[in-house]
Amino acid sequence: MVSSMAKHSPLKQSSGEKKRGRPAVDRPDVPSYRDIAAKTGVSAQTVSYVVRNTSGVSAATRKRVLAEMEKMGYKPQPALSALMRQYRLHPSKRNVMKMAFINSWNEPLSKSSAEPLRNFYLGARAQADRLGYQVEEFQGGETSDDQAKLRKQLRFSGAEGVLLFPTLSPSTKLNLDWENYSVVEIGQPLQGVEVTLVIPDHFGNAFRLCQRLVEEGFSRIGFLHDRSEHERIGGTYLGGVLAASFLDDQKHFVPPLSGHGLTTSQAIKYVQTKKCDALIVGAHFDPQLLRDGGMRVPGDVSLFGTGVYSSDVAAGIFGIDEEWFQVGEIAAQHLARLMQSHERGFTDVREVVTVPGRW
Repeated sequence: MVSSMAKHSPLKQSSGEKKRGRPAVDRPDVPSYRDIAAKTGVSAQTVSYVVRNTSGVSAATRKRVLAEMEKMGYKPQPALSALMRQYRLHPSKRNVMKMAFINSWNEPLSKSSAEPLRNFYLGARAQADRLGYQVEEFQGGETSDDQAKLRKQLRFSGAEGVLLFPTLSPSTKLNLDWENYSVVEIGQPLQGVEVTLVIPDHFGNAFRLCQRLVEEGFSRIGFLHDRSEHERIGGTYLGGVLAASFLDDQKHFVPPLSGHGLTTSQAIKYVQTKKCDALIVGAHFDPQLLRDGGMRVPGDVSLFGTGVYSSDVAAGIFGIDEEWFQVGEIAAQHLARLMQSHERGFTDVREVVTVPGRW
């Protein structure tokens, strides 16, 4: 079985697209400093200097940035600008607000072995620092004693905002004094917690990946669906694949293989009987699973991920970069907005912000 991988190299296409910079998140009313910086070829810090009318930026650069800001419809935030100006002019009168980052894992967020979690943290921390917020990390827990300790720590910390990071299990219950805090969840919703949620666009990313594979010339696209992995995100990757297959009248797709703990023999049999030339796989899929069965990867089949890890790329899996760092930035930005407007506790209608990835 010969794949079209050599003819249509996703790595080659991907590197070309990366040179054009990251596409802006679909929030046209509020382009970020990074959006403007990407368009003008300067740093986000330079854009910040221009917005604040600070010295140190050449007249030509300032003119170019201002023109792009007007073109993109950038709208300054007067309240936040005034607050930051007050901080700069009267440093002795600062009353810096604090964000609490809740971590339910057994290692610091900054050193997490889970690549999405680590990048959620790094992006959120970077945005909080830019906006002038203090950040303190707190350890969550499953037991009532752990949660009582967390409630006490939060109360004495003076934190006004809480950013909830993904937990070990989506069924985790967290009992906090929600009415005292502005709260945003990142990456995964918790049961019974009705607050703003910022997540990668899992459904849309899977859908766009399928569209791209059709454009690349693949004609037998399969999907290995490990149920335990996708239970964490409600099966949204599977939904995106099925939607793309439906709209394509299944001309380029074969039915997914779904199960818990798929074996080498199951994966090999699926690829061979369905004659897959492209295979969409989940997080940390090991290509050795197919190679152990005598299959060439790439060669007989090409592998693509709906969310690609650096280790996946090293192993020969390409696909969608889910922009985890940017998801973290946007989560912190939304938390800052809630804190500034003194919106506390649960909301009547949950706001869900989905962040698209890129090929």
